[in-house]
Amino acid sequence: MRGKKLAGLMFRLLPVGLLCLWFPAYTGAAIAPDADVAYLRKDCSEDGVAIPNCVTTAKEIMDWLIVRQPTAASPATVEIGPGQFSPGFSCNGVSNFSLKGSGRGKTIIGRSGQLAFQARNCFNVNVQHLTITGGFPAPVYWLESGSSSWLDVELRGALYGWSETACVGLTQRPVHRWFSSTIHATGKVAYNASCSENWFYGSEIIVEGNGAVGGIRGITTHGVDGGPAPETHVYGSVIRVLPAPGASFNTPSGSGDASGMVAVTAGLNAEVHVHGTGIDVIGNDVPNDIAALAVADGGTIHAAQSAFVMDTPMPGKIYRIKNDGGTVKAPFLWESSVLLKNLISESGADRTTEVIDGLPHPMVYTPACTTNGPWLDTLTGQCRQ
Repeated sequence: MRGKKLAGLMFRLLPVGLLCLWFPAYTGAAIAPDADVAYLRKDCSEDGVAIPNCVTTAKEIMDWLIVRQPTAASPATVEIGPGQFSPGFSCNGVSNFSLKGSGRGKTIIGRSGQLAFQARNCFNVNVQHLTITGGFPAPVYWLESGSSSWLDVELRGALYGWSETACVGLTQRPVHRWFSSTIHATGKVAYNASCSENWFYGSEIIVEGNGAVGGIRGITTHGVDGGPAPETHVYGSVIRVLPAPGASFNTPSGSGDASGMVAVTAGLNAEVHVHGTGIDVIGNDVPNDIAALAVADGGTIHAAQSAFVMDTPMPGKIYRIKNDGGTVKAPFLWESSVLLKNLISESGADRTTEVIDGLPHPMVYTPACTTNGPWLDTLTGQCRQ
């Protein structure tokens, strides 16, 4: 007992300088500050041996990246093992890093009610081979500027799949590129762009469920006052709108934040280009009005060389093009069965052919013809008989 008291007394009498030497400051850093590769694992040991530069939480990874400050000449990579990691990543002004998972559904970032992936002014962010879920208002929530690339990534959100904000006053438009990925939402919009430039290649954009605020929409691209004009480009992909059974929605519109059951909307200085892409708007048991392309507020949609599958019970209306004041460049050649559907589009934008008495009769869409469908028979020069 006397020995313990004496040791305690000696500890209290040690000079401050000796204390610093005796008990070095603990930084909590499990990753070397100059490491090029770090590891995020559920367990940082393998066969009883510790894995170097390994941590078990996304926060520790971001703390390391803040210290590391990767550059374009010296980027950083994070290899993420299987398992669910939540809370997820919060990136603020950190750039030039990659997050590489172990595969969709194997590596899962986030969960319902917790942070998934939020970024503000982060550039050259590369994300691969993983699933991001939960988060609010979206699994990935981007603020202000930045740039990113996504390969073989799945986003699963309740309200949005992807959303962005804090666009006012930006001098540099964010740029995001998607390859072989899936953006999925069960609420309002699968992909919501307010000021960014977005590129999709070989990807799926899906919204399904009961929707929110009177609608369910695949892609919404609407600018904000004082922010850069957003653009969305979709190539060789699919956009699917699939409502839950019994769900009712408002009339399709491209105005404001858009409304109704719509695959693609554009407004307020926004541009959307969709080429070589399948656009599916499949109704449920309710005769909702549905729309493939809705544009307003000075927006523009260019959607040539894309396919459309649209269906809703009568008397629901099928709007291939719902123009509320914008510009749509989307000519399309329908199969002849469209003659029997309640199709609504732009005058001159849609064509089909009907065989009458053994002769092909090319038809052009026009709302001026009403009796036997909105089709002008160009062979006879008269409305379809």
